[in-house]
Amino acid sequence: MTGGGPRCSIQPAGFLLALSEDWVIAAVSANIGDYVDCDPAALIGRSASELLAEDAVHALRNRLALLRDPEGVERLLACRLTRDDHSFDVAIHLSGGLIVIEAEPATSRTYGDMTATLRGMFARVDRARGLPDFLGEAARQMRALTGFEHVVILRFNRDWSSEVVAEHARAGIASLLGEQIAADQVPLEERLSLQRSPLHLSGDCEAEPVPLLLGGESKCPDLARAILRPITPAYRDQLRNMGARASMSLALIIGGSLWGIIACLHHQPRSPGFERRSIADMFAQLLGLRIEVRELKAAAATAD
Repeated sequence: MTGGGPRCSIQPAGFLLALSEDWVIAAVSANIGDYVDCDPAALIGRSASELLAEDAVHALRNRLALLRDPEGVERLLACRLTRDDHSFDVAIHLSGGLIVIEAEPATSRTYGDMTATLRGMFARVDRARGLPDFLGEAARQMRALTGFEHVVILRFNRDWSSEVVAEHARAGIASLLGEQIAADQVPLEERLSLQRSPLHLSGDCEAEPVPLLLGGESKCPDLARAILRPITPAYRDQLRNMGARASMSLALIIGGSLWGIIACLHHQPRSPGFERRSIADMFAQLLGLRIEVRELKAAAATAD
């Protein structure tokens, strides 16, 4: 059993299991014992059914069956993952022949019907006429949903530099509206990661990453789509320079390309639960579609 090295780690907000196709544990985060009564090193090579509750295995297998997109992620809220009484919010995806299961302590569900929540948010956003007001209201809705102190929307240029085109912040925070951002401030690695996994939360950029324990000659799973993947050192430095301790980034995808990013910032640790993040993720996806429609209409009007 070996550690996977500095890049083979996760944020400590939850734990991770990587299973083979026959549900044998191939990798586990070293902190699983903080959440489940077990010895992390002893789990390597054992069947996941020895750790996970029977109902949880059944529910996870059903979620895997729904993963028609190999790049997709399925979620379970308030799942009794093991045989104790603790509930977890769980994400599951496939990565290089492995089944990757991530779990965080379950948070209380406050929104109930996601569709109704999104409908209410867009009822306000869609009333805006011009794109600047439209994006400004989107930033306001995202801040209301997630509770972050400062929400900005970046739009990329062709050279991958970007501009802050909208924001909403609590009183007293300096405005970034109109700020020009050099291409190297949002590095290629981060852009590619967001295109594969359009939401990335860092609940506390100062928290020490947790290594994965691997069996034998096993290689580290590809964590590009892991919800607990750590932030890069360069991005951590950027957050420190801005006085931020927590961040959440959501990709705005238009026509398969990264149009921009919704960046949520907070000066103290902050980790919205799975439910809020799921709503935020869907909001960003639908917002991208609406931006595309508005830009096409604007282009058609200009052509006329």
